[in-house]
Amino acid sequence: MSTDVLIPDSSDSNIEIFVENAHEDVSFAAADAPVARKRCKPFSLSVMIFSPEAGYKFEIEVELNCSASNEELWRLVFVLQKRIDGKFEKLVEIKYQSKDAKEAEGIAAISDRGLTRTQARIAREKVFPKTKPLA
Repeated sequence: MSTDVLIPDSSDSNIEIFVENAHEDVSFAAADAPVARKRCKPFSLSVMIFSPEAGYKFEIEVELNCSASNEELWRLVFVLQKRIDGKFEKLVEIKYQSKDAKEAEGIAAISDRGLTRTQARIAREKVFPKTKPLA
């Protein structure tokens, strides 16, 4: 005994699957259905390097890491370097992990378009002065 499955025309905006003879067992095991896996490709991107004052270099990076279940984990990294004996040495590195979807979207946007003027000003006037004493 067969079960007929009718699928309406694909141009219909409300596509549903109708099953005739529903009293027959036509259930599908979730394990048998193909599972679409999320794709996540980690990367690190330097979006800005500037010299807030003589002898210092401040770098801002965007990182995308992936969880075990391929969830995207966005992070901003602030790196303060100081010229010591003619070479820049990393003194302070601060990593900020996004806490929610809105923050993740904001960090992801920086990887696409770079920092806005306002964000660059905040880095120069607020973040750098707070990291300098940590060095």
